[in-house]
Amino acid sequence: MPNCFTLTRKSEPEKGPVKLNVIDEDICRFFGKPVHLKHWYMGWFDMIGFDLAMGQTFPHIIDKYAKRSYYCYLYGDMESVEYLDHMIEIAKYLDAVFIPDNFVEIGRKR
Repeated sequence: MPNCFTLTRKSEPEKGPVKLNVIDEDICRFFGKPVHLKHWYMGWFDMIGFDLAMGQTFPHIIDKYAKRSYYCYLYGDMESVEYLDHMIEIAKYLDAVFIPDNFVEIGRKR
């Protein structure tokens, strides 16, 4: 029973969820980075996507990453601070543009 999530554009809710690869392209375009054929930009899907699938909201995710960044800063781990701060910016972008939804898939697909 996997936990899943979808993102729907706030500007077009009637169109329903957007494909995740399209969202990744949007993120790359927003940050001025090239789209990678195999990897999500900065691993956003693995971090932010997991949190969304677990039912967390964008404000909660942003707050959680800000706290982690602060503790990394205290311990001098500037590489993690930079990464987490960028994840916060990605989460803020997603929050501004998309409506998240999470659900659990039950049973087998045929």
